[in-house]
Amino acid sequence: MKGLRERFEVTGDHIEYLMEWLHGKNVNIYGVKMIKNGLILTIDYKDRKKLFAISSNMCYNIRKIGYTGKFAPFKYVAERVGILVGAALFLAAIILTDGIVVKFSYKGDAVYLEKEIDAVLESEGVKEWSYIGGEECGKLRSAILSSSDKFSYVSVEKKGHKLIIEAYKAYESVVPLDTKKEKIVATKAGKVNRITVLSGTALVNVGDEVKEGDVLIDGSYTHNESTGTTYALGEVEIAAEYVYEYSGVGDADSVKSRAITLAIESLGCEATVKDVRITDGENGNICIVTLEYFILIG
Repeated sequence: MKGLRERFEVTGDHIEYLMEWLHGKNVNIYGVKMIKNGLILTIDYKDRKKLFAISSNMCYNIRKIGYTGKFAPFKYVAERVGILVGAALFLAAIILTDGIVVKFSYKGDAVYLEKEIDAVLESEGVKEWSYIGGEECGKLRSAILSSSDKFSYVSVEKKGHKLIIEAYKAYESVVPLDTKKEKIVATKAGKVNRITVLSGTALVNVGDEVKEGDVLIDGSYTHNESTGTTYALGEVEIAAEYVYEYSGVGDADSVKSRAITLAIESLGCEATVKDVRITDGENGNICIVTLEYFILIG
């Protein structure tokens, strides 16, 4: 099911092999966290059979933590009572139980602050298909309002089976455009993936390789065959590489798996494995992992 991801806890001996095998089976990993004698990871739902097959061969213990993605609530219902029975039960709940909330509605600046609001709702255990009593609306309002200084006003109201959240931003002084920036330069080396120019002239094209310090957008323009000077304003997305070197004792597969896991943790952002190379060292194997990630410069 596209848009659905599943989170697992995997424990057992030789857990270091798991990351290498998943990489070899083209399984995308969206997050990994090392725990005692294992790890927690998130993968696409369609790849769950690959994980179970690998884990069965190696006698790993797998505990499903839950689903993420826009179809997670529907999958949760379908797994427990079946799609048809689940739909019937929830329709009955909607009719008979006034406290069930099936949809969130955002008004005012809440539309732009939806991410912050959803984080508070999740921390309070509130999600679609939850039971919410009228007295809880006040608690949610206070929780959202106190969660960030971005909010100046918050209202939470339940109408029927809809939770309506209305919010407005706190007043912020307007920051003027930086009209003194003569150029925008690359802060990392990589390949240009996307360019947006609002003022000035792009000196690179999509697909160009750039070095750190290269000028990406110059504060100049050409009009009627004459050149003028203005300010540089825009954004350039660059696909950059992160190289991580790991030295460890053990067979090549286990060293590779540990190296990939540690590389993703070290980078600290979403990335894909581009290359893995391993060589013999004086005190064990040396593994070099290359990750690709995207940065926005502007």
